[in-house]
Amino acid sequence: MLRTNVRVTDEPQSLDKQRHDRDRPHGARDGRRRDLRRRRLERTRTDLADPRLRHRTIGEIATRWGFRHPADFCRTFRRACGVFPKDFRSGVERPRSTAERPPKLPGDAPDP
Repeated sequence: MLRTNVRVTDEPQSLDKQRHDRDRPHGARDGRRRDLRRRRLERTRTDLADPRLRHRTIGEIATRWGFRHPADFCRTFRRACGVFPKDFRSGVERPRSTAERPPKLPGDAPDP
């Protein structure tokens, strides 16, 4: 037997949320993901440069900031910074001249 007294207003609220998510522009979600990834990369870069964290492996630092797979983290870090995390870390250990600067991430502020 069919129900004839069902109204459109009887839709569950979850459908409204699904519709909202579906209608949201993909660019807005991509922008938030990109910002989150950039912040996570900044934090890993800071931890890799911190001499107090030398006892931690690169994989541990990556996992700490939400990267699940070390290989994925290495590829992402290299794309963003131009060097592998291991090379970045070893480059931080040696003294730098004023002309030599650490690699920049997209969205970093310009040099003064």
